[in-house]
Amino acid sequence: MLKNIFENWITKLWYKKRLHYLLWVLYPLSFTYLFLFKLKKKLIVSEKLIKPTIVIGNLTVGGTGKTPFALELSKHLRQLSYKVGIVTRGYKNTLHLSQKPYRIGYQDNADKVGDESYLLFSSLNKLNTSDDSVIKKISDEIPVVIDHKRVRGAKTLIDHECECIICDDGLQHFSLSPDISILIIDGIRLFGNGYCIPAGPLRENIGDLSRFDLLIVRIDEPTSVQSMEIINDFISSIKKINPNTFIMRVSHNKIVDLYSKEIYDIKKWKEKYKDFIDKGQVNALAGIGNPDRFFLQLGGEGIQTNNISFPDHYKYNKSDLDSFNSVVLMTQKDAVKCFHLIDKSETYFYVNLKIDLDRGVWEYIYSKLSFMK
Repeated sequence: MLKNIFENWITKLWYKKRLHYLLWVLYPLSFTYLFLFKLKKKLIVSEKLIKPTIVIGNLTVGGTGKTPFALELSKHLRQLSYKVGIVTRGYKNTLHLSQKPYRIGYQDNADKVGDESYLLFSSLNKLNTSDDSVIKKISDEIPVVIDHKRVRGAKTLIDHECECIICDDGLQHFSLSPDISILIIDGIRLFGNGYCIPAGPLRENIGDLSRFDLLIVRIDEPTSVQSMEIINDFISSIKKINPNTFIMRVSHNKIVDLYSKEIYDIKKWKEKYKDFIDKGQVNALAGIGNPDRFFLQLGGEGIQTNNISFPDHYKYNKSDLDSFNSVVLMTQKDAVKCFHLIDKSETYFYVNLKIDLDRGVWEYIYSKLSFMK
């Protein structure tokens, strides 16, 4: 409990525009962190794989949208007939792996393999989703492998005849040399106060933005005119460092009943649950890197909610959900941990995300992959 309170407190300080005076004592440690980071980068020998490898990551602590982007990228590449595989570290998994990678299967769950890993596997292979057409042939799967040693996990996917490897969250793991490196940036929080850990949220120096092939700035819709002006100024500034900078627009697409899998567009859902909305009886829960983003998007869509935030990767139990006696909205990342806790009910829902990427992102990726065939 105290750990969660501290993490929330320091995160709020990190994402202020300037270095907060309470963080001054940590400022010298940021130089130590940066020195060790650069030393690690220099000493580690990177390995290039025989198949195209796309590495996705971020520069800051907290959620930016890596996993939704990895999902969208995987779907697009599958449509182009690429056999795609994903390697991830499976954060918060309970497998205790050390000697070998682990391929996620239909018998697994979010508690066992980690919420983001299971979200990738279940979404791409149509489990616990609004789509009943579950992929049953192993040959049709998009395999997801957990391994903290990214190279080893990626080679396992190649052994399973994958033609393109996607590494979710691996930009600071230099043992795997990417063919395409993609940095996702939060368009609202940007780079926080601009300092490295522990005085700020940065994992490495902003000046190294040129080392990435693509920079993708996440914009959550609806977005105010004032916010867009700040984002556009930010994009203009980083384009001077890396011209391959594009926009990813993220909006709430559909609302899905956790139990029945019934799908609503947002307008129809609001009509059906208008009385709950008017009476202030809609709860929103989120255990993600930036829960305020989820709450603000709901508010922007005219759904006023009582907001309950949990720590990122929180493991829910039945009592967490039983405490609500009205409508509950959650993210899909939360939903993969709550499916098995829900009884017959029409009051628990998750919100699907819609991803719209600048055309230049796909043009760059497709041209690079075509060249490597």
